[in-house]
Amino acid sequence: MAVPEWKKFEDAVQKLFETRAETERLIYHRFYDTHSAQGFLPAQPGDHLVIWHGVPVLIETKYSSRLSSLYSCFSEMVKSHQIGSHRLWLRAGAQTMIAFKGTDGYELWDGAHCVECRSEGKRLNKDTRLKVGGSLPDLFRNVEIPCPNRYRKIYLFD
Repeated sequence: MAVPEWKKFEDAVQKLFETRAETERLIYHRFYDTHSAQGFLPAQPGDHLVIWHGVPVLIETKYSSRLSSLYSCFSEMVKSHQIGSHRLWLRAGAQTMIAFKGTDGYELWDGAHCVECRSEGKRLNKDTRLKVGGSLPDLFRNVEIPCPNRYRKIYLFD
């Protein structure tokens, strides 16, 4: 059976972070996929967890073979329980992101913006995307991660 493209995207993100964790001060965890477990698991908070410089980052991945941007399919693709998880993780001091792969390439969205838009019934603002285009490694390179109670900025993958 052929592997679906959305699964290939999740696997590529996993490989990227696992490879970096071999040589960098980074912890990576892939949450078990409720879909692949055929519903035996409860909904998971996201697809990936990265701890970088002491900051937990929850990452959800989304894929579309017909749309170019998460902007076009946000309400359809990002479920309410996923937004709820992002809200809880943000409240606890973690950072959250949604990585999207569409027909025009990659996008990285700030989870806080996504939570805010869903809560207020607004559309995503394309100008708030953290990154657009490039390769998958470039998508996560030099993305500023706010660090509460710290005096310096850190970046996901310096």
